[in-house]
Amino acid sequence: MRRNTLGVLNGNQSARPKDRKSLGPRPSTGRLSTSGRPSISSKRRSSQYGRDNYAQIKDTRNLSDRGVYRKNIRNLMEFLTEFNYPNPISERILSAPPMKEFKKIFLFVYSFIDPNVKEKTIDKRPEEEIPRIFKLLGYPFTISKSSMFSVGSPHTWPNLLGALCWLIELTKFAMKTSENINEILFDEDNDVDKLYFEYLEDSYLAFMKGRELDDLKEFESTLFDKIKERHSVAYKELEELEKENETLEKELAELEGPSRLEALVEKQKSLETDREKFKKYIHDLRKQSKIISDNNSQQDEEILALKMELDALTIENIQRQEILDKQELSPADVQRMKTEKKELMKHLKDLEGNCDYLDKKIWDLEMDYAKLHEEAEQNIREYNETARKLKLVPTTAENANGFDFEMHFNPQQLGVVSHYRDTLKPALIDIKEKITERTRNIQTQIMTDEEALDQLGDLITERREELENLESKQALMDKDFETKKEEMAKQHQTLTTELQERQQELINVKKQDKESTEVKQQQLLQLQERADKRTVELQEEVSEFKEFLVKACHLVMDHKTIMNKSIKEIEERAKQALQETKSLQVPEMQNDN
Repeated sequence: MRRNTLGVLNGNQSARPKDRKSLGPRPSTGRLSTSGRPSISSKRRSSQYGRDNYAQIKDTRNLSDRGVYRKNIRNLMEFLTEFNYPNPISERILSAPPMKEFKKIFLFVYSFIDPNVKEKTIDKRPEEEIPRIFKLLGYPFTISKSSMFSVGSPHTWPNLLGALCWLIELTKFAMKTSENINEILFDEDNDVDKLYFEYLEDSYLAFMKGRELDDLKEFESTLFDKIKERHSVAYKELEELEKENETLEKELAELEGPSRLEALVEKQKSLETDREKFKKYIHDLRKQSKIISDNNSQQDEEILALKMELDALTIENIQRQEILDKQELSPADVQRMKTEKKELMKHLKDLEGNCDYLDKKIWDLEMDYAKLHEEAEQNIREYNETARKLKLVPTTAENANGFDFEMHFNPQQLGVVSHYRDTLKPALIDIKEKITERTRNIQTQIMTDEEALDQLGDLITERREELENLESKQALMDKDFETKKEEMAKQHQTLTTELQERQQELINVKKQDKESTEVKQQQLLQLQERADKRTVELQEEVSEFKEFLVKACHLVMDHKTIMNKSIKEIEERAKQALQETKSLQVPEMQNDN
């Protein structure tokens, strides 16, 4: 017979990887591990051994007693025989086994708990490993290291035999538990815990195989898909409610939004402001153009003066050349004059080059200045437009608080940069901090309102469920009323038929026997009285039942009215909370460049 292990009995044999070193993800199934993760010993012990490992308690089993000793040997023999212990075994061997045989027996029993245990792990230091394993499994009594050196001695073996019997009981309990582990772990009515456990088990198995945590998101997706599949109706209703809520929010936004006339008036004001600014900008451009024209005129005058100076120098050179031609000069004087001429020509060329360089530099500076001028004006326009949107401009705006946040461009004004840096920028930073704080408070309030809205939604759901239950009860009562009404009608019909038959019998009797008329009349009167009495009783019962049903219907209708009123109040409160949440406007600020 093939011996079973706890790894086989847990119901997931095909899912267990061969390279797995620990069976720790299922702490209550009986699958134990000696790799630092004891599942039965440290977390879920039985009530018999429920104390902590460190608690020193006295062994009350009297293991040295002859009867207890013989009983433990028989239990050990039965277990080893039942599960096909591969080595020869007998009561004589178990009476005083050597260390080698004790180690084999321990490994055989412990292999049902940890199938991956190897003999090499215990062979190195069995006197330390075996007590350590017992301690990890939660054995409540201490096994000393010295007792492992004299296993078969009369004062040591009974205690070790008791420890083996405890291990056997633990193994049998784990086997028995693992057969119905799903019924123990999970309720039949709650399948979410089972799905979550399967998700944890699959992801842990993948993690033990070497996969990274970032690669385990597929198991989360599988879990969510299974939950959605199990609760598809609820998810569908939730999606419908979300769509309805979105539609209502759009309608609410349209109703709360500003009118088109106000937007056009605001746009007209903005355009008028832009027109004034453009006029001012054109005026500034004309001033700048006039300044540039004046500079050009001044430079033209300087160029004209330089040309006149050049013409004068040219005439002077011609005159000197004529004088030079008329004079009689020595070769040395001629050579000296040529040298001076070359130096003067070189100096003149340098002056012309410097003049061209200065002209080019002046032009480049004017272009750079014009470019910077345009960029500054563009930035100032964007800033003022943003300030108007944020209601910071003009000084009477909602968020301006009397401070002038508008930037005015004037290239001739001194101290503009210091004004912006020392006055305007700190004011903007202060407003940004206030808006950030207000945004944070509004977001906190929104989260609080959303939680309250969720609670109201749950309350509405509960009220609707109660209303549905009451309606179903009312339907059952109506059905019961109809049934009893039909029964009463049948009984009334039966009595009426019986009365008619008796009346017909009475008529027949009158025809047959005229002498017994008085007796028959008396019997007839009795029968009529009985029939009338029975009819009255039945009518009273019908009336009482009708009154009872009317009262019950009134109670149900009153309760239904109260529930509808409560639901309407809750819906009104929810709509009011939603409107308050939507009315909280979070202003958007552009980041400072």
